[in-house]
Amino acid sequence: GLTAKMIARAGSRVNLANGGQSSRAYHMYMDGAGVTPLRDGGYVYVSNSEDDNGKAGVHGLYFSNDGQITDYKTLLYGTTWNCGGGLSPWNTW
Repeated sequence: GLTAKMIARAGSRVNLANGGQSSRAYHMYMDGAGVTPLRDGGYVYVSNSEDDNGKAGVHGLYFSNDGQITDYKTLLYGTTWNCGGGLSPWNTW
């Protein structure tokens, strides 16, 4: 069967593997997303967010190579209704 685990909730800080929490709350209005590998063997879940008046952006939820959440941060901020962002075949956003 399928096993699921909630790892983030919009408007709440993300619990990190080191016992701490992210410095900011997880973004609202999730949209396009993708997962890309990192050089250290971990990976990042990159998620687009939509909002008005320049409050949207792109955010990264970082994982270690064993699947532990290590960080959450904003990668791009200040956009408006940037619908459908996602990874390209060239590993660009």
